[in-house]
Amino acid sequence: MAGSPEPKVLETASEAIQRARYIRDTIAAEIAHRRQRRQQIFSWASSLLVAITGGTIALTLKQHESLSLRHEAVLAGAVVVLSAHAIFGIDRHWKTEMTAKAAIRKYDEQLGVPTFTNPPRKDWTALIAISLLAIGAFVAVLTPVR
Repeated sequence: MAGSPEPKVLETASEAIQRARYIRDTIAAEIAHRRQRRQQIFSWASSLLVAITGGTIALTLKQHESLSLRHEAVLAGAVVVLSAHAIFGIDRHWKTEMTAKAAIRKYDEQLGVPTFTNPPRKDWTALIAISLLAIGAFVAVLTPVR
């Protein structure tokens, strides 16, 4: 008969369990990906901030003179942009991970597996470390050599 909807096929219990496992595994992979991305952002940003700090100190001590105002402005701007990008990136991935953890609990209960029990908290250690490195780089860039 043309235009009539096809009959809905009921899902068996084993198919429902398989589907729930697949969805749970997909969400667990997303959580792992977000953790890895947070770590990569932290590693990348902290390496660059340490390099800016060390490079600025080495350059100014070797030449026994301060950077020009233009160079200071460019480096200070780079520090601010890099730090803000890292902090917001880490925070965005943390929020997405928390959303995924909330979603995975439903499937954990359905499958009868232990759920994520660690309390949701911001990655304060990484955020504070990036902030301190940024302050150090900013001071290194703007401190005149005597």
